[in-house]
Amino acid sequence: MPKKSYSIKHVLNKNLKPIVDPIDPSIKLYPVYVQLIYKRKNYLFKSIFTTYYTELNSPHKNDIDLMSFENDFLSNIIEFEITEKKEKFDVPRFAFKYEKYRRSIVAEAERLL
Repeated sequence: MPKKSYSIKHVLNKNLKPIVDPIDPSIKLYPVYVQLIYKRKNYLFKSIFTTYYTELNSPHKNDIDLMSFENDFLSNIIEFEITEKKEKFDVPRFAFKYEKYRRSIVAEAERLL
């Protein structure tokens, strides 16, 4: 099996304006993004879940499962895309394509339920 040429992890996008907690205005909450590093370049794009956090040290159990699912899902898509496109694999365009893959999976899951 070839060595992975990329890495994926979930991060908070603190470059965006935070949401302020209505109960405690000193708490700032940030959206979760996926960080993809490919060919030593760093890319961020929105994750599939909508929970906001102050830190990602201890996410909710459901979010841990969803992060794991998203990592596996992304890995499969990225490996497919790299295999198909080889050197022409373009990560900025991939973020747009990921949104389409995601919608297709959600639509299929809803149809099966």
